[in-house]
Amino acid sequence: MSSFHLHIFQVSLLGIMTMVGMLFTFMLPMPSQKHKARSAFFARLFLLTMWAGQASLTLPYFDHHIAGTVGHAFFITLSGYLLFITVVKRYGHALLRKTRLKIVIHLLIIVLLSSFTSAYDINSLVCDVMLLASVAIPLLLAFRYIKLQGGERNPGDRVLMAVVLAALSVIVAGAPLYWMLFEQNGLQQSLVSFGLHMVMMLTFMLGFAVSILHSLVNRLKYKIYQDPLTGCKNRHFFYEIVPKLLAHAKRNDERLSVVICDIDHFKSINDKYGHMNGDRALQQFAKTVSAELRDEDSLIRMGGEEFLILSPKSDVKQAEAFAERLRSKIEAKPLTVADTNISLTASFGVVEVHSNSDIYHGLKAADSAMYKAKSAGRNQVITVNA
Repeated sequence: MSSFHLHIFQVSLLGIMTMVGMLFTFMLPMPSQKHKARSAFFARLFLLTMWAGQASLTLPYFDHHIAGTVGHAFFITLSGYLLFITVVKRYGHALLRKTRLKIVIHLLIIVLLSSFTSAYDINSLVCDVMLLASVAIPLLLAFRYIKLQGGERNPGDRVLMAVVLAALSVIVAGAPLYWMLFEQNGLQQSLVSFGLHMVMMLTFMLGFAVSILHSLVNRLKYKIYQDPLTGCKNRHFFYEIVPKLLAHAKRNDERLSVVICDIDHFKSINDKYGHMNGDRALQQFAKTVSAELRDEDSLIRMGGEEFLILSPKSDVKQAEAFAERLRSKIEAKPLTVADTNISLTASFGVVEVHSNSDIYHGLKAADSAMYKAKSAGRNQVITVNA
């Protein structure tokens, strides 16, 4: 097979991969956030420009040497920036205007430099170093962006980060080794370029797909565990998280406190002011409590007007003080219906669950304490030992 026919075969194979990859992005779930939704569009452009960069290498066979050199440099640099933009969009962010301007300026510079080096037949090694340095800039930006966004916690983003790191490793270490160890010729460079393009496209699409699917799973899990009315967690979350919290407390010999609370006279609010205002009471209650929670605390709506707060690393005295603060905050914010202020209060039961005890026994004790608070006149905090 001649060198020309080998180039055509490579370009055709990458073209098929590009089309398959682009079609694949249309099959992925579409994120609801507009910038995240646009990430698939830029991923397609990335694949297309990667293919165009390889296709440009065939132009010298048609006596278009300058166009081939300029096209290859332009499309390869552009593909690096499209990868960076795809990453930015995956995190739901817009590209800053000054960043867009810098990208345009960089692309114009690479076109001018590659035109100059090609027109004056400057040493190919100089051209390769210039191109690799040019591509390294958007790759470094993409790596930094993933790192800043904490993407190493997402399996899909970890794959994207690995793709960027691998590409940077080729630029920093692989290319110099290649120049030192292998004799340079057009056919060999074409094969290396083709292999790198193929690996980059495949791994990028893998990381992109895993990133989207992982986000979808997280969104579904969030919906499964979220109470749609109040926005706090629900019973599904409770049964999922309680065993884990208790196991963590046992392993680390930590305290875990439980606060059960119930809105006082909630039925009368529904009966007198309607269920819509009853829903507003639940929402206001949840908002007031959520504002006082620590990051590690969880507010769970167990059903109706009954809520539960899981408070790790908190002993019974701390939990009691916390519940008393909540009681005061709730009492200080009546529910306004039309021009009427409706008194909104809650009763609380507090218990500390010891690491060697049954958490469900503790929950039962906290529930009993809450009913004692109601029996004693409501709008109170009662603490018991599990």
